[in-house]
Amino acid sequence: MLGDFIRNLNLFAEHINEVLSDAVARSVVAECLDELLSSIQDFLIEGRVMLYANLSFETSAEFDSRRHVIIDVSDVVLTHEPASADLLVASSIVLGLICAAADRTGFLCEAAYNIFRMHRYNTSVVLVVLHVFAYVGGDKMFTLRNYRLTMLY
Repeated sequence: MLGDFIRNLNLFAEHINEVLSDAVARSVVAECLDELLSSIQDFLIEGRVMLYANLSFETSAEFDSRRHVIIDVSDVVLTHEPASADLLVASSIVLGLICAAADRTGFLCEAAYNIFRMHRYNTSVVLVVLHVFAYVGGDKMFTLRNYRLTMLY
């Protein structure tokens, strides 16, 4: 199972590197890279997903504490729920691989620090996320010369 995971992780990394090796795609990604990385990091730190459900008139009274929105003339309730460990790990893979492909190791070090500092998840989830970052970041994650302040906190 771990072998399949690593193989798929490496395959995904190849696809990201292939996309970023194309000049046109790289310039498109560069325009929104900071926002993309920040959004993924925010998700990892907050650990919440937004869910919605259509409401009937009978059930709408049950959800008065939730946020109601009208979408295409349907009454919808929006709620924030904790993200599953699988979603958090998948997000860490995406963040790590994009940072590695775009040579943004400093951002990855900061994200690792912020996730570790929050103490929001159980230890096993944090360790898996940090291991993913270490694996995809490679030797650059452990070169303290460039990221000394981040790694010392």
